[in-house]
Amino acid sequence: MKRSSLLPLPVVFSLCAFALPAQAQTVADLAARGQCSTAGLDGISEQLAEAQMCLRPDAFVKFTPHAGVTLTSSRIHPYLQASARDALWAAASKTSISINSAFRTLADQYVLYYSGGCGLAAKPGRSNHQSGRAIDVQNYSAAKSALLSAGCTWLGSSDPVHFDCPGSDGRPDAVLAFQKLWNVNHPEDRIDEDGAYGPQTEARLAKTPAAGFAKGACEPDPPPPVDCANGSAPFFWDCGGPLDSLTCVQISEPADPDSWDDNYLCSEGELGLVWSNSGEVAGMRCTAISEPSDSDTWNDNFLCVPPDSPYYFTWSSAGPLEGDCVQFDEPSDPDTWSDNYLCWTYEPATGGGVGGAGGEPGFGGSAGQWPEGGAPGQAGDYGEGGAAGASDDNPFGPATQTRDSSSCSVTPSMPAGSRGELWLLAAGAAVVLVRRRRTATKASV
Repeated sequence: MKRSSLLPLPVVFSLCAFALPAQAQTVADLAARGQCSTAGLDGISEQLAEAQMCLRPDAFVKFTPHAGVTLTSSRIHPYLQASARDALWAAASKTSISINSAFRTLADQYVLYYSGGCGLAAKPGRSNHQSGRAIDVQNYSAAKSALLSAGCTWLGSSDPVHFDCPGSDGRPDAVLAFQKLWNVNHPEDRIDEDGAYGPQTEARLAKTPAAGFAKGACEPDPPPPVDCANGSAPFFWDCGGPLDSLTCVQISEPADPDSWDDNYLCSEGELGLVWSNSGEVAGMRCTAISEPSDSDTWNDNFLCVPPDSPYYFTWSSAGPLEGDCVQFDEPSDPDTWSDNYLCWTYEPATGGGVGGAGGEPGFGGSAGQWPEGGAPGQAGDYGEGGAAGASDDNPFGPATQTRDSSSCSVTPSMPAGSRGELWLLAAGAAVVLVRRRRTATKASV
């Protein structure tokens, strides 16, 4: 596009004297000047150009410095698509070309369109300058033939300085770059990031500070949150704060600057865990926690439990051990805190068991031919012996039995030496009983 002639210097100074400070001006304020100029847009234009090029890092290339190509203003963005640049350089090899305008941002196009000072200017979002494939040539008449031969298209007498060169349509990217930039700086007033230039986008562009925003849209995305939580019941670890619904103890080392202020070992229930970074805790059973590769005083740190705790810890700084382990993981510490594990065994107390109930006492024998009953039965392994039997003709003595605890067999209680006599007596008694039964049978018949 042709730029309007510069105003006389006294008038320019007069306008500047009454202008608002640059940092307080908006894009709409600069458009209201009525000048065919993008002066004052340097801040926001740089941010928008950067944001758009971040969307497609390989889409734009610089076309200057190059032989035969000159820029008529320091405010011109010297970027084009590679195909447009190649066409320009091919034409410049035949004749010198002076560039008035090349790549434009959405803010540039807004000011040129709404200023009304440029004659013909496309509406924001519709200009091929935003794609990086259009150039305005000051010496268009002399350069026209060379540019057409290189593959560029002349727009015609309605806009004689304008040439569209080979390239793809990147106009939506210019709109999207602004939408992203606005949302980064105004999360409370977000707009759709759709690359379409509509009323919402235009309203925000109008009130955008000409000096630029506090944040750029091309800043790298924040790293994803580190998920270092791990473990198995009842012990769990997190390097980002205590875990909900668990009892946690902070694992810290004040002398270590590598993010050891938000690490927690947690347990299901209160297990009496105590952390010390200054030696063992008196009266507790403690396990040393160390990392030989870390010089930040990891030589006096201990995890302690009550002396009667059923949990016994073992520390490993070279990977997990067999059994249950929880990893002490701190990704921000470069001193090999990626292979440190606290492992444990569960060993409940093993006191004596409760004894069984005693057996029932044995029954004494009835009185017989002997004047005295049998002696009291001896106590067995499972109960007391029976009471002494009354005198009886029972040759076996007291009707009390003892139990052999090893075989659970039941034997009459008697002296070992009298067993033979007793068997003889038993045989005689059996004969007497048989005779009595026979006599009784005959009598009944």
